[in-house]
Amino acid sequence: FAGDRLEPHDHPYHQLTWSPNSPLRMHVAGSQWTLAAEVAIWIPGATPHGGEATRDGELCNLYFRETSRVARWAEPTLVAVTPLVEALIARLLDVELAPEFRARAEQVLFDSIDPLTHAASPLRLPTDPRAREVAEAILTDPADNRTLDDWGRAVHSSRSTLARHFTADTNLSFAAWRTQARV
Repeated sequence: FAGDRLEPHDHPYHQLTWSPNSPLRMHVAGSQWTLAAEVAIWIPGATPHGGEATRDGELCNLYFRETSRVARWAEPTLVAVTPLVEALIARLLDVELAPEFRARAEQVLFDSIDPLTHAASPLRLPTDPRAREVAEAILTDPADNRTLDDWGRAVHSSRSTLARHFTADTNLSFAAWRTQARV
């Protein structure tokens, strides 16, 4: 599914998203995470999200009722995908799994995962349309070395306006934001 893009949307049920073999770039509630194969993301119900795969791979989405007693996090949360968690995800992807087995597997899954407190912070995206256009272009091509002056000309803005929006909207300078995006 390389290059496949899921446009921003939301739904009432919670979602656990993971790819075992392709980095995922997830846009969740105005932030962006790039997920390696060892990391999944919990997306609470009614949270706007979208994303794309950076290369061919498999996408695993598990959905949980908004009233599910296993739902633990009110905010988007990164979780480690251990061999046990991977096996439980595979089990829960079985559409023919009987409801009583599904309920038990869900409980074991949520007993087995914990938030990654040491994981990288989400990369916030600027809200200003011009700064956001620059950010999205950099995310598409992280090797683009244009200066803030060059970007200003490209999006019809001044260098100082773009710099101000990056700092105000993301809590990072443009240079620091671009470095994080490249990482």
